[in-house]
Amino acid sequence: MASTPSLKQARLGDPEAIAQVIQYLLPDQNTIVHTHLKQDYLEIILESPTVPDRTSSVDFICQAMGKIGAQSIKTVLIQGRELGKVNVEWKECRDFTKESEKKPSKFFPKINVKWPAWFPYPSSWLRAIALLLWLGIVVEFFRFWGVVTGEIATAISEDYSFYLMAIGGVFFGSICVFALIHNLILFIFKNSKSKTWWIPGWRSWWEGILATIVLLLSIAIVLILMIPFLPGDDCYYFGSFANSCYYQYRDRMEEWNNTATVIWLIAILYLYQAEFLIRKHIRAKSVIKFCTIALVSCVTISSIYAFSRHTEYIGTVISSFTDRTPPVTTAETVEPTKSEAIAPSQEEPKPIETAISEPEKPEPVIPPDPFSEAVNKATIASNLAQTADSEEDWNIVAQNWQVATELMGQVPPESDNYEIARDRVIQYQKNFDYSQKMATKVSAMN
Repeated sequence: MASTPSLKQARLGDPEAIAQVIQYLLPDQNTIVHTHLKQDYLEIILESPTVPDRTSSVDFICQAMGKIGAQSIKTVLIQGRELGKVNVEWKECRDFTKESEKKPSKFFPKINVKWPAWFPYPSSWLRAIALLLWLGIVVEFFRFWGVVTGEIATAISEDYSFYLMAIGGVFFGSICVFALIHNLILFIFKNSKSKTWWIPGWRSWWEGILATIVLLLSIAIVLILMIPFLPGDDCYYFGSFANSCYYQYRDRMEEWNNTATVIWLIAILYLYQAEFLIRKHIRAKSVIKFCTIALVSCVTISSIYAFSRHTEYIGTVISSFTDRTPPVTTAETVEPTKSEAIAPSQEEPKPIETAISEPEKPEPVIPPDPFSEAVNKATIASNLAQTADSEEDWNIVAQNWQVATELMGQVPPESDNYEIARDRVIQYQKNFDYSQKMATKVSAMN
């Protein structure tokens, strides 16, 4: 239109001004607005090359009349027809007196309270309740039959991959049921974009996948927060100490069971709240970019950390392969040179000299099977540690661990147990340090 319509005249009830305002606000400029003021109502006719959509047109007219706020007009008759025709295709009447009755009275004014973003919205509470029901019914059902099926298939085929496939089927089946129920609820309330209730849409599939993500993340959060309260230096996983550690961890988890449950529920609520805020206020491309960067960063940091922790082990493996290369002198000893053939007597004293010099530099006696001897010493140390209650007892335990560590270090690289021995050297050394610490602790207590 050439000029902006007069909103002031429209608020006074002028039908032509109301038509100009509605025409100005219409998104489709191909639609023509006609208004006629009758005795007790305002007639609005919408003309278009195709018949205007009834629902969207009525909603738009109601919103426009609400913005205009004409006090003298209480009822509006909205009609739609095709351009060039006389008869209307549809008509609908709206009474604005009921809208005015809904306004709050002076004694009870309307209070606009904005829900704080830091507190979970009602939708987060509903989604958390749905997750708990899903976990207690659907996941438990699939878990029972999945574990049973996996154990039977593994026992028959002796292949543990069937058990892993059964666990994966538990999660996939649970997600499918969650998405199906979610789509059915949306279909009942006519909010689903899917044409059938038994084919979930992308929104329902996302809710099922999100439920699994929230469940795993909430459990991880609880475990991370519980780490500082778990047994520390007083518990080592070696030998028969593992049983003692198991009972300590079990007792500690039973003490913190109620607290862990509360933390778990709070984590579920705020994870759903975070997902809602991210989905509403951040674009999907930004979320995908952030997740990609976070994933790459985690993989890089984990790789660097793992490489730094196993640098020494990688070096020993490389050195073990280089040490296995055949010596160069073996080829030379097969065919003696001319000098060796001319003076063979010069080589004869060499074994004698080495035999004489051996007592001067005694080499450590290596048992025929150092690995088995080390395991025996470790077993003795573990058994003694169960009843050790004095400084002398713990010193004996430490001596056995020290001997076991030295024997494990003597396992040759060509042995089949070489890699296991390298790992147990580190483990036995930790046990030796712990035994010395306990000896010092008992001595200080006495």
